[in-house]
Amino acid sequence: MSLAQSNYVIQLPRTPSSVGPLDPRAIAQRWITDLEVLLATGNYSQLGKVFHEDSWWRDMLALVWDFRTIQGCAKIQDFLAANQPRAGLSALRLQHEGKFQPRMESPAEGLNWINSIIFFETSVGRGSGVIHLTQNDAGEWKAYAMYTTLQELKEFEEPLGIRRAYGTIETMPGGLNQGNWLERRQRTIEFKEEEPTTLIVGAGQAGLNMGARLNSLGISHLIVDRNERIGDNWRKRYRTLVTHDPAEFTHMAYLPFPKNWPQFTPKDKLADWFEAYAMIMELNVWVHTSIKSADYDDAQKQWTVVVVRGDGSERTLRPRHLIWCTGHSGEPLVPSFENQSQFKGTVYHGSQHTDASHYDVAGKKVVVVGTGNSGHDIAQNYCENGAQVTMLQRRGTYVITVEKGIFMMHEGQHEDHGPPTEEADLLHECLPFPVQFALGEHFTRRVAHAEQDLLSGLEKAGFALDFGVNGAGLGRAYMTRGGGYYIDVGCSPLIASGKIKVKRSPEGISHFTESGLILKDGSALSADVVVLATGYDNMRTTVRKVLGDRVADRCRDVWDLDEEGEINAMWRPSGHPGFWYMGGNLALCRIYSKFLALQIKAIEAGLVSDEQIQAQAKLAEPHHKDFKFFWKTVSTMSKITVAGVRQNIEQLLNYSQNEKKRNFLETVELQIGLKNYDPQRDKRFSGTIKLPTVPRPNMTICVLGDQHDLDRAKHHGIDAMSADDLKKLNKNKKLIKKLARKYDAFLASDTLIKQIPRLLGPGLSKAGKFPTPVSHAEDMANKVNEVKSTIKFQLKKVLCLGVAVGNVGMTEDELVANTMLAINYLVSLLKKGWQNVGSLVLKATMSPPKRLY
Repeated sequence: MSLAQSNYVIQLPRTPSSVGPLDPRAIAQRWITDLEVLLATGNYSQLGKVFHEDSWWRDMLALVWDFRTIQGCAKIQDFLAANQPRAGLSALRLQHEGKFQPRMESPAEGLNWINSIIFFETSVGRGSGVIHLTQNDAGEWKAYAMYTTLQELKEFEEPLGIRRAYGTIETMPGGLNQGNWLERRQRTIEFKEEEPTTLIVGAGQAGLNMGARLNSLGISHLIVDRNERIGDNWRKRYRTLVTHDPAEFTHMAYLPFPKNWPQFTPKDKLADWFEAYAMIMELNVWVHTSIKSADYDDAQKQWTVVVVRGDGSERTLRPRHLIWCTGHSGEPLVPSFENQSQFKGTVYHGSQHTDASHYDVAGKKVVVVGTGNSGHDIAQNYCENGAQVTMLQRRGTYVITVEKGIFMMHEGQHEDHGPPTEEADLLHECLPFPVQFALGEHFTRRVAHAEQDLLSGLEKAGFALDFGVNGAGLGRAYMTRGGGYYIDVGCSPLIASGKIKVKRSPEGISHFTESGLILKDGSALSADVVVLATGYDNMRTTVRKVLGDRVADRCRDVWDLDEEGEINAMWRPSGHPGFWYMGGNLALCRIYSKFLALQIKAIEAGLVSDEQIQAQAKLAEPHHKDFKFFWKTVSTMSKITVAGVRQNIEQLLNYSQNEKKRNFLETVELQIGLKNYDPQRDKRFSGTIKLPTVPRPNMTICVLGDQHDLDRAKHHGIDAMSADDLKKLNKNKKLIKKLARKYDAFLASDTLIKQIPRLLGPGLSKAGKFPTPVSHAEDMANKVNEVKSTIKFQLKKVLCLGVAVGNVGMTEDELVANTMLAINYLVSLLKKGWQNVGSLVLKATMSPPKRLY
C-alpha cells in the first residue's frame, strides 16, 4: 500500500527502552564515516548496514533537481544508485557547535534518537541537512531519517558576509560612467535597457522573499502587483487582523525583524515592513500593474507578457521565468443558495470583509458560515461591535491558542534566545511529512492537555472539535488542506462563554428566506447579515482566471501531498516550463524561496535545463500513468513509426477539414483488432491513461457532490446532484439507466462516493460509468479536464476495441501525440505485446479508415 493510499499515516519506530551512557558525537561520527565510504565506493548494496529497513531520505535539490521523499532502504538504495554518480554527494561532516550538534532526543514515548545538523558537498554545490539515528534491538545505530538540502552553487555563491559587495562607485561595473548607486537603481527598476529574467506576480511575502533571493543570486527580477502600494495585500484586509505566528518564526529572508518587534504583527505594521523591505533589499516593483496577457514560446523558452501600468500604458515583457506569487489559495469559493436573491439582508464572502465598526451592527443578527481562521476572526469582529453572532459549523475544526499551543510548537527552534533562524529552519523541515504527522499526534495530545479548559468550554457550547486524521492536528491540516483549523486570538473564549453562538449543521444550508436561512435539517436561523467564510479554491484557479486555460492546463494542482508525501507543485516544477508557484505563510516563503531561486539559477547557469527539471519531476510521480509503462514499451515500438502515423493523420485531417467538412466536430477513434487472445481463458485486461490533449471536449459530466462540491460545480457551470437528489431516484432502475445515458462520465465527492452503491445500486457500474472521486483540495475544472482526457482500454467478450483519441479540431501534433501514447499504453497491457495486435485503424466519424498496422 502506498503512502497516499494509507492517507500518509505511519507507525513511528520503537527503540530500546533502556540505553546506557552514550557518546552521541562518537556514534554519529562513526555512522557518517561509514556512509561516506559507501557513497565514495558506490557499494549501494551495503546500504542496509547504515539505514534501517524502515527509513526515509528527504532530498531538496542535493541529489535531484526536485523535492523527493524516499521511503524504505531498498528504494533509497535505488535512488542513490540512480543519482549519486551525477550528484557526487561527499565531504560529509557533523555540526561542531551550537544546539544542533549530535545530541540525544526523545520526541515521543518509546522513541529515542540521535540527531545532528550535517554539511556536505555535491558536484555543483554545497549543502546542509539533518540526520536522525535510532538503535535497533541488536544495539546497532542506523539512520531512520536523512535530510539533504542544496544551499549554494559552486562558482555562483551569494555575496554574503565576507563576500559582500564593496559598494564604492569604483568597484561597481562600469565605474562612474554608469552612474552612482541611485542612478543605477532608477534605470534598473524601469527595465528600459534589458528584459527581466524573471517576472514575479504578486508583491506579498512570497513575491518579496523571491525577489530578494533572486537578487542575491544575480538573477534580474521584476515584481508586479495590482495594488496601489506594496503591502496592500495585508493592509486592505480586515481592521483587527494580526499574524497568528510569533515574530521569530515570521522573519523575511536576509532581514529579520528588530528585537523589539511585537510578537504578533498587526496587519498594517506588517504591510509597512513589506514596503520598507522592498526598498532596503533593492527589489524592482511595479505597483498598480496588472497582466493583460501571457504566452509561452516553447522553442524560444521565453514568455511574452503584456502588462498594464497604473497610467493605462502597456508594456511588453519577455522574461524566461514567470513566478506566481498571488497567495497559496486561489479564487474565493462563493456558494449560492436557493432564494438567496429574496433575502432582505446582506450576504458577502469573507474575502470582502473590512471591519464591523464601519457600520451600525449593534443588535444585528449575524450568521458566519464557516469556522476556519477567517470565520472566527470575522465573528469576533462583529461580536466586539455589539452584533448577535452565530457561527454555522458543518464539520469539526481544530483549535489551538497563540497563548500556549503555538509557543509550544516552536519550543527549541523559532523562539527568543533560540538558535539561528537558518538552523531552526533546517530542523523545522527536516522530517518527511508523514513522520511529522505521526509526531504531531503526540504533540496534539500534549497541547490538548495544556488547553483542556478552553477545549472543554468549546465542546459544552456545542462547538465540534476535530483533531484531524489520526489526531495529527495543525501541521497536517495546513499541509494537506490549507485550512480546517483556528489559531485562537480571542474568539474561542467568546464561544465558550456563550457570547458567540454555534449552530451545527453537517448538511449545510438548504435555502434563504427573506429574513434568514433554512438549514438542511429544517431548522431556521434569522439573520440581517450572512458572511460566507467558505474558503478559497486551488491556487491554479487564479492562474486559469488571469492567464487562461492554455497555461493552466499544463500546470499541476497546487498544495496537498503527492504520492511520495511532498507538496504538490509549490516551490518546485509546476508542469509548465518556465512557470513556478510560490506561496505559503511567512516562514515557508522565507525557507522555500531559496530552493526555488536555486532551481532558476541552475537553469540560467546552464547546470540543468528547464526541460530536464520538468521531465525529472514528472518521472518522479509514481502515479503518473504516462511514464509507468514508458520504459516497458519503448523498445517494442519498432512495429510502428511516428512518421507513418503522422502521414495517416495528415490525410485524415485534410479529408475532414477540407474535402468533406462536416457541421459537427468529428471524433477520431483508434480501432483495435486483437489476435492470439482467448477472452474466455486469458485474463481480460483493463487500464486507463490520461492523454495530453482532451479528445472529446464535448463530453458531458455530472458531479455527485456534497455542498462544497455542488457550489464548485455551479461556479464552473457543471451539472451536479446532491445525495438528496440521488435518493429521489429511489433506486429505480429505469431512472438510473436514464441518468447513466444522459452523461458520459461522473465525478463524486470523496465524502459521498462510498454511498453511491447504496443510493443507486449497481446501475452506474454496469454502464461502465462509476464516478471518479474528487477531493476538496483538487481544482474542479482540472478534474473535469482530467476525466475528459482519460481513455479506457477494456477487453470484454470480443477481440475488437475502440477508443476516442482525438477530434478533427486538434492540430496534427496533438493528434499524433495522443495516438502514439494510446498505442504505447495498449501494447503495455497486452500479455504478449505486439504479438497480440492484429490491426490498428484510425478513423474520424465520417472519414474513410486509415490503417496504421
